Amino acid sequence: MAGRSVDDELVQPAPLADLNELLVQAGRAEDETDTERVLRQFVEALDAGGELEPQKQAVAMVATATGYHRRERRQFWWDHFNRLTAPREDWEDARDVVLLGRLQVVADWHRPERARSTVRLLSGVARVAPGSSVKVGDSNLFAMYARPFPPFLEREARQQALTYAALHEGVLPVEAERAGAFNTEIVELEEIPEHEAGQPNLVRITVRESLKTSDSEPAEPYSHLPMALTPGQPIPTQAQEQALLELAARTARVLPELPASAGTDVIRRVPPRLVGGDVLPRPQDFVETHGSLSTVQAIYQAVSQLDRSYVAVQGPPGSGKTFVGSHVIGRLVTAGWKVGIVAQSHAVVENMLLGCISNGRVDPDQIAKGVGKSQTPIFPWREVRNPDVSRFMDEPGGRIFGGTAWDFASDRKFRFEGLDLLVIDEAGQYSLANTLAVARSTKNLLLLGDPAQLPQVTQGTHPYPVDESALGWLSVGRTVLPEEFGYFLDVTWRMHPALCAPVSALSYEGRLASAPSGTERHLEGWEPGVYLRTVEHRGNSTASVEEADEIVALARGFLGHRWTPHLAAPEQAAPLAPSDIIVVAAYNAQVDTIRAALLEAGLADAAGGGVRVGTVDKFQGQEAPVVLVSMAASSAGDSPRGTDFLLSPNRLNVALSRGMWAAVVVCSTRFTDFLPTSPEALALLGAFIRLEQAALPFPDEGEADVRPDTPAVRN
Repeated sequence: MAGRSVDDELVQPAPLADLNELLVQAGRAEDETDTERVLRQFVEALDAGGELEPQKQAVAMVATATGYHRRERRQFWWDHFNRLTAPREDWEDARDVVLLGRLQVVADWHRPERARSTVRLLSGVARVAPGSSVKVGDSNLFAMYARPFPPFLEREARQQALTYAALHEGVLPVEAERAGAFNTEIVELEEIPEHEAGQPNLVRITVRESLKTSDSEPAEPYSHLPMALTPGQPIPTQAQEQALLELAARTARVLPELPASAGTDVIRRVPPRLVGGDVLPRPQDFVETHGSLSTVQAIYQAVSQLDRSYVAVQGPPGSGKTFVGSHVIGRLVTAGWKVGIVAQSHAVVENMLLGCISNGRVDPDQIAKGVGKSQTPIFPWREVRNPDVSRFMDEPGGRIFGGTAWDFASDRKFRFEGLDLLVIDEAGQYSLANTLAVARSTKNLLLLGDPAQLPQVTQGTHPYPVDESALGWLSVGRTVLPEEFGYFLDVTWRMHPALCAPVSALSYEGRLASAPSGTERHLEGWEPGVYLRTVEHRGNSTASVEEADEIVALARGFLGHRWTPHLAAPEQAAPLAPSDIIVVAAYNAQVDTIRAALLEAGLADAAGGGVRVGTVDKFQGQEAPVVLVSMAASSAGDSPRGTDFLLSPNRLNVALSRGMWAAVVVCSTRFTDFLPTSPEALALLGAFIRLEQAALPFPDEGEADVRPDTPAVRN
């Protein structure tokens, strides 16, 4: 592409945003601080010819963490500016892109009562890219315009062109093809059935667009209409970045050592440091005195003796991680500890808070979240304003605050090491960089999670593995946490032993067992365990109508069979209902295909009732008597996201372990017919084939036929 230099563009008289700010926004490093320079020079001086010793690698990871968030958001800006400059056909099928058709102005520019912004409502038909997850309530989406632009976008287009240049070594596009603003929210979204629309992925959509204004240059209302909606920009992470810079500064002052703290113990991958040099107590030491709560007692004893260090706990599916964690937290709060609970989502945090109340017997008045952050409809805890967080934590007695990384990385809310304990829930999905950022708030860490379930999601490329999850890092490449770093909860209360065994072999080195209660339930006509159903299809990569049809047939085959959740309470037995089945699909596109088939079959409804369907991330933490798993691709080698995604043991683990009694994997007859191109891909293929070989034979066709009392969901 022909281009101009940034210097040539900057001689234009029109006011422009500061280029350095644009470079930072685009994910390129701004001028490094003195601290970053000291650490960079230290790392560069290390022997790069071999593997670094743990202490030096830990220093390198602290240095790498300072740029983690910049590198993570850079991928977003690459994709974003590609959409502004590349031909539409290059990006129109990218996830979460909405191509807008002919729109109507439902309500022209106006300022609603008590609102700060001038808005308008637009409605019409749109095409949503396959596999997208856009939904009502999505806000700050980018409303993209083609030329001729609304007047206010002429200046915006030049600034966006400069940011493009930041990502392309100073080269500007000859002309900005498109421009827009992050100013739009989806207020209504309704799928149009394919038989009605004549093509898939069409929706009826209503959006609220805000007039982008500034004090220096207010925008005037305009009549132009956007051509597309694309994803909103990453949430700012100044608090996390500042916390990591402060850690880097403390590290620079003590080089070549590291400052002693819970966070640095994690990245050094050393065993937890206990007062007096004691070793971690083991659950078997407390069986006689605490019985079924021996694991709780062991972890409580370990945490209460921590000396500015950490304890890790790996909890496989159904192993009671929240139960154990909430009991431990409850005992610590009773002892007067100040505890924080952090996770990637408010929903996960609130699940633990509710556990602290029900299991840990914590008074809800001792628990708080930020004002407006609670997602539980009727929540029992207090809500406090940001300036009052530290005052709440300083109240007499034990206290719990639940929040996200933005809370615990902030020095405005939490003093340095002001907490006695910070609990990181779902630490198998929590990056080391964010672990270091939030660790500034606490003396000690309790890491709860399971790195063998969904992995940490990352976008950027990092010199050292600060993008790996905290628990994944401590697991040292194994699927079970080494004993010297903490505890492995080795009993699941969810799965029948026959279903647990293949899951345990796939993901837990055969060390996960089923509790006796797993055998105290029954599904008539079906043996417990894993089944495999192959379907003939070719040329599919992310969606398969053939597998969707088979999912419907399988669901009908299970429905109506008598399900007894507790053999000791036969009066609770009932025919298996649509809500007793979960369907897990590998891709969002297959979720849409299966949902349409279930709706047509009357096994689900538009409100989400009946047979539930989604990707693995939707169902983490949920369970059902039966789970059906659709792989979608005709061959694992056809997956657009690679075999490491489709055959991921983590994803298969989460999918299969949603089931209490049975799990059925549905795939193509040619699913394993591909040539692995790496040792890793070969290992993944081998693991899937072993799972396939362990599958049970299906019952006789007569047993699996639709029962006369098969329930259906009525629209």
